Amino acid sequence: MPRHLLIAASIIVLTVAPAARSGQAPVFRSSITTLTANARAAMTPSVWRRECPVSLGSLRIVRVSHWDFGGRVRTGRLVVNRDVASDV
Repeated sequence: MPRHLLIAASIIVLTVAPAARSGQAPVFRSSITTLTANARAAMTPSVWRRECPVSLGSLRIVRVSHWDFGGRVRTGRLVVNRDVASDV
């Protein structure tokens, strides 16, 4: 796997769904943050190890809203390399 595509914690599936039932299109949001101490602890050693090509300090949490399979808007998290966080 390319180093810049390392995805380590939660993986979400983005789906395309019909417009919101209320007739109004939802507002989708995203944000990028550094890993908290709790997130680092939760990832080590089950998801992230010292042998990983991307350091914990180089990872970012991308929170993004998306459609779920039931047609509802949800917010999920992806952990990605900081070099691609804004592209994600």
